[in-house]
Formats: sequence, structure tokens, C-alpha cells
Amino acid sequence: MKQRPNRALVAGTAPSRREVLRSAALLGAAPALGHVERLTGGLASPPDPDYRALVCVFLFGGADLVNLLVPRSIAAHTEYANTRRELAEARGSLLPIHPRTSDGIDYGLHGAAPELRDRFERGDLAFVANVGPLAAPTTRDEYLSGAVPLPQHLFSHGDQQDQWLRGDARSDAASSTGWGGRLADRLGLLNPGGLTVPMGVSLAGPVRLLVGARANLLSLDPEGPARMPFVDPVSQPSRRRALERMLEGRSHVLEREFARVQREVLDLENALAHAYETTPTFDDLLGGGSPLMRQLRAVARVIALRQRFGIRRQMFFVGVGDFDTHDSQLTRLPTLFRDLSIALDGFQTALERLGEAPNVTTFTASDFGRTLTGNGRGSDHGWGGHGLVLGGAVRGREIHGRMPSLRLGGPDEIGEGRLLPSMSIEQLAAPLARWMGLAPQHLGEVLPNAHRFDTSALDLLRG
Repeated sequence: MKQRPNRALVAGTAPSRREVLRSAALLGAAPALGHVERLTGGLASPPDPDYRALVCVFLFGGADLVNLLVPRSIAAHTEYANTRRELAEARGSLLPIHPRTSDGIDYGLHGAAPELRDRFERGDLAFVANVGPLAAPTTRDEYLSGAVPLPQHLFSHGDQQDQWLRGDARSDAASSTGWGGRLADRLGLLNPGGLTVPMGVSLAGPVRLLVGARANLLSLDPEGPARMPFVDPVSQPSRRRALERMLEGRSHVLEREFARVQREVLDLENALAHAYETTPTFDDLLGGGSPLMRQLRAVARVIALRQRFGIRRQMFFVGVGDFDTHDSQLTRLPTLFRDLSIALDGFQTALERLGEAPNVTTFTASDFGRTLTGNGRGSDHGWGGHGLVLGGAVRGREIHGRMPSLRLGGPDEIGEGRLLPSMSIEQLAAPLARWMGLAPQHLGEVLPNAHRFDTSALDLLRG
């Protein structure tokens, strides 16, 4: 079953009059930005070397990454195989990896991911072990006894997605914004013109992750920015003038605001579309046609424009489904891992060509991990799961955090084969936010429940 993002993830609070008008152009096109003259006529200024971007690759449905990163040591693999049974990967099929820091166990990657293995061995890729939404640090005994608060509606697609994207798993958390949007609220002023240039860019439709209290998001089609040729000021100047006359002379404040927003949206759409056509296509790296490849290719092409537009901070969202492997897991997972491996490697190569590899960090997230035990056809909704972090600034060739015991009834299994996360969303998001430039005193604004966790636990990034 293909699991799509929950539509509730983009819900917001009651908007103001100004926000209503602005949102008419925000979702599905470009947000209201500056005039095209600011975006094209003044783009020859020297590039600002202080550029950093995050790319969230969301694996919708709940990805079984326990079968991507697998123990190879004989005793540990035997424990894994005894628990996973028909879902287990054969020890001889695994691609060996060699983490810089060892926990005494040998590991390997799924045979469908040789590119990820090579990136790991080169030091570009790291894993974050057993991460997931937590309302507070939680042990197995505390979970079973109900001694600590728990995330609301555990093992639910929509709720767990929402907690990841909000960056807050407390049951009473009611924020309509996402942690990326709140990060943009704080850091967006680093971009020229302040928050008029959106820090958040989604290639998978509007998503809560990038929604801030003040920051807009830019929702792009994977094929690139939409052009409005019938009102293009260069090719269709008479039509453009006619449209502008229609938008002039409005007496009511709402009409004037609507007209202003529409003019700025049209300006930006055409400016982006013209500039986008000049970027490398990366068809040799990401031209395979899968949704993930198409989205990452568009991200690379937008990053290629960052110097022309003077952008210093960006956060991208990419989403791909079909990870809800209740059925046919043994045949579906290899295909999904193959696509993930090729796409992430191709994207990183594109960034290397652009000279932006040290400036862009890609990380994965998913609704939840899967159950360690099978249902006869696949696996069911779990809790904790592994994450990937990729980029030139990543402290790679490491498995960050503690790998869980895969023994049923062990310290990390809470029943029905579900892993209790040992790392919270906040503990993953905090080093990413700090790397982007967030000052420590503002961490609570972006991740309001971070104070409950040791957010210095992951030494994930350099610089």
C-alpha cells in the first residue's frame, strides 16, 4: 500500500486577512517575493560563500531500515535472523562496512545499496541508530508501566508523520508550524530581503515541516518552476501590461493587497522559470525517472541557482512513498533500497559537480520503523528505526547513537517486535539546526521539547 502524506500536515491556525491573500499564491506556485528586477538585474554580485542547506528525504509509509543496516557478526546476525525469520537478509548477501568507531559488532548494508556502502566507506554517509518520536526519554520498563508521557497515537501513519514534521511528539503539542519553518523564522533574515526569499522549498507539495509563523514556503513541481508564458513580461509584454492594468486602481485594501501579491507572484514565477532553464539538467545522474530521482534532480537545479539569487540558507523537502510494506516486503524492499541508493548517490555527485557538497546535508525521516517480526507477508507498524545522513560536512563512516538489541523481549523491544527509540527527533534535528547557524539560546523556539533530551549527544556534523 502506498502511504501518502497526511493532508492534515499542512493545516494551519486561523489566518489573518493578509495571510489569506498571500496563501492564494503560496501553495502550488511561488510565494510572494520581490520584483523580477531585483532577482535578475542584480544577480551578478559576488557569491556569498556562507551557504548551507538541509534536504529532508521523507520515506512515507514507515521504512524498514533494520534490513538496510544489518549486523554481520555471527552471534549478532543469528539473533537478528531468529527474530526476523522469513524477513531476514542472508549474512552472505550483505555488503561489509567498516565504521570508524566500533561497538564490537560487524555490520553490512543490504545488497541492493552498493552506492550507499561506497558513500559510507568514503566518509560521506553516516547512520543514526534507532531514532523516533519521543515525548520524554523512555526506558522499556517506563513504557510498559506508563511512567512517562508518550507520543499520541503511536504506530499511526498520520500522527507519527506529523510528529516528525512538527519536531515535537508531546500529546498536547498543537503547533501548526514545523521545525523547519520555525528554523526559517529565525534564520530567514540571513537571506537577502529577509523572509521575502523563502528558505523552505518543497518538491512534494505543501508540507508542515516548512511552515513557519512568518516564513513562507515555495512549492515546486519536480519538473521545475511553473512558467506563466501568457503573461511573460519579455515574450508577451502587451498581455502583461493588460494584466497589470487589471490589477491597478483598486480602492479596497483587500483588493490592493491581492493585486500586489499577484504581481509579485507572476514576477517570481517567470524569473525562476527563466533562470532554471540555464541550470545543468543532471540527466546522467538523476534521469532514471523515479519520483525520488526527479525530486532530487530539481533540488540540485534549484541549489545551482543559489548564487544568482544570493540565497544563504535553504531547507528542502522531498517525499517518496510505498514503504508501508505489510505485503510483498521481500520483493518490494530491494527495489526501494535500490532506488534510494542510486538517487542519493546521484544527488551527492550532482552537489560535488556544483562545488556544494560541503554545504548541503541530506537526511532521511520516516513515519516509524517496522516490526522486527513478520506477518507472513511483510512487517507491520513499528516505532524506532534508523536514519541516514549524507553530505560533505557529515562525520561519516559512523553509526551515531546506540544500535538496538534485536532480541524479542530484550531491552529495546516493547512487544510485538517494536523497537523503543533510543534517540528522539529533537536529538537528530538539533545538530542539523545548529549546523545551519541556529544559536543555542534559540533552540527551544525551533524544538520546544528539546530541553527534555541531551541534544549534544550526536556529534554529527563538522563546522
